[in-house]
Amino acid sequence: RIYRAKNNHSEAVKTLAKILENQKKEDKNGVAIDINIDPSIINFYLGHSYFEIGEFDKAIFYFRDSIQLNSKDTMKAKTFIVHSFLNLEKPDDAFNEIQSMTGQGIQNETIAHLFYITGNEWARKKSYEKARKAYCKSLELNHSQETEKIISLVDKYIELGKRLYT
Repeated sequence: RIYRAKNNHSEAVKTLAKILENQKKEDKNGVAIDINIDPSIINFYLGHSYFEIGEFDKAIFYFRDSIQLNSKDTMKAKTFIVHSFLNLEKPDDAFNEIQSMTGQGIQNETIAHLFYITGNEWARKKSYEKARKAYCKSLELNHSQETEKIISLVDKYIELGKRLYT
């Protein structure tokens, strides 16, 4: 945490990797060394540190390990995985990851936001149908009065366009 607080994520990676490596070692008598730190937490912080230094493939690897080891931070880890895929300009992988998150107790607002930013990435890449699909998923999950207003406004503009161009 000290390295992270000082934004020295490279040093955090070195230290956390050593701790993780030492958890698998035995002492000179062949007895396993017990460091008593949950490996899922170490993996989560390794993933976070790699994310912060821009090594997104490594971040994904460690976040997935963290989840596999029953991390208490599964939602955060999955969110970082999605952001990592987006930073790697892989919106298809991000979209698939988000879909795997639905129905797992993760707040709809969080998932809706992730679909929205994935839609933005697809729009940036001019994959407009995919962007539309992500935006629609976002709206489905974050259904509110504002959503109803937006849909109503869009319908009115479509109707106005039909009148002007037919």
